[in-house]
Amino acid sequence: MRQIAAGPPAVRPRARRGATRSAGRALLLMSFLGACSGSEPSHLAAPPPDASPPHPAKVTCLGRIVPGEKLVCVAAPPQSIVSELRVTRNERVRQGQVVAVLQRHDLYAATVVQAAAEVEVAAAELEQVRAGEKPAVLAAQAAIVDRCQADAATARSDQQRAQALAAKGMVSAADLEHTSAELRRAEFSLLEASERLKAMGTLRPVDIRTAEKRLVLMQAALARAQAEANLCLVRAPMSGVVVEVTTQPGEAVAEQGLLMLADIDHMMVEAEVHVSDIACVKPGAAATITGEGIQGVWTGKVAEVIHQVSPNSQYAGDPFTFSDLKTLKARVALAEAGAAAALLNASVDVEIQAQCE
Repeated sequence: MRQIAAGPPAVRPRARRGATRSAGRALLLMSFLGACSGSEPSHLAAPPPDASPPHPAKVTCLGRIVPGEKLVCVAAPPQSIVSELRVTRNERVRQGQVVAVLQRHDLYAATVVQAAAEVEVAAAELEQVRAGEKPAVLAAQAAIVDRCQADAATARSDQQRAQALAAKGMVSAADLEHTSAELRRAEFSLLEASERLKAMGTLRPVDIRTAEKRLVLMQAALARAQAEANLCLVRAPMSGVVVEVTTQPGEAVAEQGLLMLADIDHMMVEAEVHVSDIACVKPGAAATITGEGIQGVWTGKVAEVIHQVSPNSQYAGDPFTFSDLKTLKARVALAEAGAAAALLNASVDVEIQAQCE
């Protein structure tokens, strides 16, 4: 008998047909994907590498209203105690005006008075040295010289008479010696009086220099006393308006100073411009400002651009990015300075006319 090989013969043709179908589907899918990749629509095509985005017509950002010279903190020596406050909030002051008086000012003021008196005394002494001796003293000394001359003349006459009598033997040697001694004494007195009169009428340069140096010394002491007194007077560094008083009389001056002074005659807006837009912001560019509390639209011009990157102060930066370190300040001078003075430090919206190159 013939032996037939084991295994179902119908399985192989069925498996071959399934593999053929799978291969056809794969080829069809590959053809479809290739057609899609090769026939991308023109409106989805990437722009050429040299294309650049159009420049904006305006640069929009946030800003803050500030005085022209910002807020100035008027300070004083640390831990000084305020004795008198001469200004109040919202009061206008001028540059150099005394706004506060510190303790110990009265003591230093008395020292100034004393030093000024000493300067006057030294100046009078210098004038006295330059003027020389008093005329009355000189006249009195001249009279003494005349008297000594008369005494000397009398002594000389007596001595001559004694010599003549001694030659005749009418005067003893002792009397002759006495008249000679009187003549010598009279001559010495005349010489002394004459030299004293000469000294009184002579001005020594060393005396003048000494008096001048003493005057300079007293003037230096006066200047030091005035400087110490001025340390107790706090003056306004600029003209403006007192916007805040931080220290009252009787209190010690702390780190925040005495008061805050603002220049409200030249109001500005500090616009915080992103670094990507700063190239389009130029000095002289027109700007408009809007925001809460502003009636209508304010106008202004960019006065300067501060080319220093700093954190923004208008909103909290994202801690996961560096966007808060990508702003620069552009200072916009406002035309409506009077209205802006009532909105110090207010946040506003700023639109700057772009001037891109």
